[in-house]
This record gives sequence, C-alpha cells and structure tokens, in this order.
Amino acid sequence: MYPWKLGQGVILAGASAVEMDMNILTLRRHGIALCLLAAVGLATAHALARPRATELHTEQIEGREVLLQPATTPNGAPPQALLVVLHGGGGNAQRLSRELNLRGLARQGVWVAYLNGSPAGRLLPDRMKAWNAGQGCCGQPHDTQAPDADVVQRTVATLAHRFQVPADKVFALGHSNGAMMMQTLMCQRGVFAQGVSMAGALMADGQGCPAAPGRRIWAVHGRQDANVPPEGGRGTEGIARVPFVSEAQSQARFQAAGGRYEVQWVDSDHALDHLVQALEQAEGLPLERLLAKRLGWKP
Repeated sequence: MYPWKLGQGVILAGASAVEMDMNILTLRRHGIALCLLAAVGLATAHALARPRATELHTEQIEGREVLLQPATTPNGAPPQALLVVLHGGGGNAQRLSRELNLRGLARQGVWVAYLNGSPAGRLLPDRMKAWNAGQGCCGQPHDTQAPDADVVQRTVATLAHRFQVPADKVFALGHSNGAMMMQTLMCQRGVFAQGVSMAGALMADGQGCPAAPGRRIWAVHGRQDANVPPEGGRGTEGIARVPFVSEAQSQARFQAAGGRYEVQWVDSDHALDHLVQALEQAEGLPLERLLAKRLGWKP
C-alpha cells in the first residue's frame, strides 16, 4: 500500500470508509486554510509591490543617474519644495542618501533629488564622483572641465517643471565639494533660491556673484575641519591639494554682491555625520526640522 500525504490526512488504499471520510474532511479544512493563506500572501505581495512615498527610485536625466524621493501631498496638492542634494568629492548619490536619511521630508511634502557628479578619477568611476566647482576644485572634473554646472542646472529645471515647484521653492544641500558646487551655482547662475552648505566654500571662478541678489546661503562648518579649513588654504587631511577659500572670504564675496551668507560654527570635523550630529545638538532639533525652519516650509 502506498500513502499520499495531503495536508495532515493520510489516505491509505484499503482504508475504512470512516477513515476516508475523516481524511476528506481534513483535506477540505486545510484546503480552505491554504486558499486563505494564498489570498493573504497575494494581497501582501501586491502591497509590497506598490512604491511607497518614502521609497527612492532612480532615473536617467541629462545622462546621469538621479535618485528621487517623492513627496506626499494631500489631495494632489502641489509639493512644498524641491531639495537638491549634492554629495562630496569621492562620494555618490546612493551613499549620501543613506548617510542623510531624509525620508521624513516626504511627509512634509518635499521632493528630494540626489544628484551624481562626474567621475572623480580613473579609479571606480561609477562609484566615486566629484564636481567641477571652480578654482582647481576638484580632481578630474576640474582638470577636464566637466560641464557639471550645465548638467545640474538643466536637471533642476527639468525636475522643478515636472513637480510644479516654483523657483523660490527650489533649495539645495551640499557637503564638501558638493557644497562648493552648490555655492558656485548660486553665485553665478542662481539655480537655487537658498542653500545649506556643509563644510564648503565659495570656489566660483571669476569675480563677483552676478546671481547672488535675493539668495541666501546657510554655511555650517566644523571648527576642527582639517579637510576644508575654515580659515582657508590647503587641508592637512583628505586627498585634495587645493587652496580653499575661507568662510570669511566666501561670505564677503557673496554678500558684497547682494546675497545673504550666514556662517554657523559647530564643534565638528569634516565628516558629514559628525557635522549633522553637532548641528542637531546645537540647535536642539533634528536635521529635517531644521531644514524646514531654515528654508521655510511647514514641517
């Protein structure tokens, strides 16, 4: 005799009628349970397959990968703002999105776009990126005069138009080389209405800042920064051998052209996570709330 196991019942050839009836009832019960489990599983899989507002997705814009975090807005209302985030030298958009973790901005109705720069060098060009921010900074993008400013400007225009964000609600946050790129764009082209510069400097080529009037930069810099010294000059850490502009010089240039440039000193080195932690401790608010307070949207 050969048994066939189905659910918890075992049907045997030559079994009694009572045994057969009990096994059939067992099969039916478990069959219903299996159907219910299957239905729940399909519903769960369907729910997981739907993209959530805080999920990040990638797009190719201007030939570069852009990492987007959608905004959550009630009843199809327009978003409150677009925040463009620029990584530091040797970084990339994916890594920066993990370091900052600005997922809470989706609930505040803010689109977040993490942009990628040009290959920083011949080593790991798909992972290590940098920006041509001016005055020798930084690396291969500056040496080859990569068109980073053009790419960022067109990408921001594309996103702002698509998400229906007015120009005065287009903001930026950059770290290190990304902060320098942001400042250059605000100085020369007025791409952003306001910007948060983390351990950056105004490295734009030329004189003056023709696009500065009406724009505001909030520059957060660590007193112990040895990569981009607050007082300017070459850093003693990091691989960049560029004489950086000081915060005082950056502030003077931007404000002389009609912009606002506020420097906030914190007890930190150059690392982004240390800067954020020191800033949050000094202000008594998490970064997402600080951004809303400084840049002017409702948290």
